[in-house]
Amino acid sequence: MNTVPPTAAINWFKKGWQVFSSDMITWLLIAVLFAVIMFVLMIIPAIGPIIWYLIAPALMGGLMLAAKETLSEDGRPEVEHLFAGLTNEKTRTPMLILGAILLGASIVIGILGIGAVGSLAAVANGGGGALGGLGFGAGLLMLIVSILIGAAYFFAPAQVMFGDTAPVDAIKNSFSASLKNIPAMALFGVIYIVLSVIAAIPLGLGFLVLIPVLVGALYAAYVDVF
Repeated sequence: MNTVPPTAAINWFKKGWQVFSSDMITWLLIAVLFAVIMFVLMIIPAIGPIIWYLIAPALMGGLMLAAKETLSEDGRPEVEHLFAGLTNEKTRTPMLILGAILLGASIVIGILGIGAVGSLAAVANGGGGALGGLGFGAGLLMLIVSILIGAAYFFAPAQVMFGDTAPVDAIKNSFSASLKNIPAMALFGVIYIVLSVIAAIPLGLGFLVLIPVLVGALYAAYVDVF
């Protein structure tokens, strides 16, 4: 587990662009399929989001396999790589366990979010400053928990996909690596936010480019740190 300079985050996104630009057509197809799966599952009441959170780490692992193949001398990305985390018997169960943990974490964030919105709504209706403070506290806690979960999952799918790491160990390793590289992780987050805003401008179509770039950046980060 390595400690990298803050500027490593810039190089990760450069590598991400290299991944996308190496085979734009295939990566656009992969990004479209990924986005369609996410959209369809998220609009299905109740069961859809559950399925999405369960399979999301596996799909991310497949995306990073495609990035790895893109950067290898004789490899190239294939649409089928997207599902490699699920079709590979060795990674399927660990990825689904990783997804189940992600689902539980998302439920916690959702509960905190509901509490924050409810408290702020009460203040808007004349509920008093105490509830406003409670709402702010819940919102702040939700932000902190979200950042911690992001740190725990940043490297986890790659750890399971490429390192044969158990899900819980992958989460621990990801969290430790993130803590060792807070400046680089912070810069990564800032760059991602800026690119997300830009990607959202053309009716969100920019995300079809940002998805491959982000995946390539995540894979580059994994290689640098591990």
